Parts: sequence; structure tokens; C-alpha cells
Amino acid sequence: MRKANEQAVVREKSGYAQRQEQARRAAKSLEGGKGNFRLQRVTDTATYLRHQQERPGCWGDKGFVKDFEKSNPEVKVKH
Repeated sequence: MRKANEQAVVREKSGYAQRQEQARRAAKSLEGGKGNFRLQRVTDTATYLRHQQERPGCWGDKGFVKDFEKSNPEVKVKH
């Protein structure tokens, strides 16, 4: 089971750049906004779900999100 999961992670990461770019283009119209409704980051679905599966509730953890943005600066939306 562990080996299958590791192989799935490798497959998921291999297409990351392309999926991230597609997600960024799709979210372009959502940029702007103010306060709590301002777009802060764009993450492709496969990456989001992989992290959520590996660490349930991680996206609600400010420390995890900060580390994720530091490791993946391309997800941060610049205003």
C-alpha cells in the first residue's frame, strides 16, 4: 500500500507545473476583491487533495499554509 501511495505521489507531482498554470489562468478573473474575500493563493485540485489526504485539516493550519507558500511561491497571488 505504501509503495502504491508513493508511486501516486510521483505521478501527481510530475504534472504539477501544467496543472498549476491551468488553475492560475482559470482563477485570473477572481483576482481583486477586498478584505476576507480577496484571493490569496491558487492551488491545483490534485495537490490540494493530496495534502488534505496526507494531513487531514492541514489547510486550516496557518503554519502549514505558510510553509506551503514558502515552498511553492507560484501559488501566492500578488496584489
